[in-house]
Amino acid sequence: MADYKFTGDEGEFISRAEAKQMRNKYENSSAFEANKEFKAVFFGKEKLLTLLNDEQAFGIRIYYGINEADEPNMVLYKVSEDGENIGNQALELGLPCPRWCPKGEE
Repeated sequence: MADYKFTGDEGEFISRAEAKQMRNKYENSSAFEANKEFKAVFFGKEKLLTLLNDEQAFGIRIYYGINEADEPNMVLYKVSEDGENIGNQALELGLPCPRWCPKGEE
């Protein structure tokens, strides 16, 4: 990564069917059990836009974390074109799934 410059266009779109296959594989793994059956976290559009509203931000890096309630959660940082986490704040306290899952996916 030393010479790589982030463009803001990293990542690939996949179909919902491919995404579901990946999720199913995770949910049948020991990692899923170790993560207390933690599936996902919802973050609101306004919080994401606030995090990205910085001309130095080329994207978001998402880390696994454990919150104050000792539950798995995700922590989001804005990332520079050099791949460094930047800024004085990160985003967390998203709404976890299970508990805040889409209907039929609890």
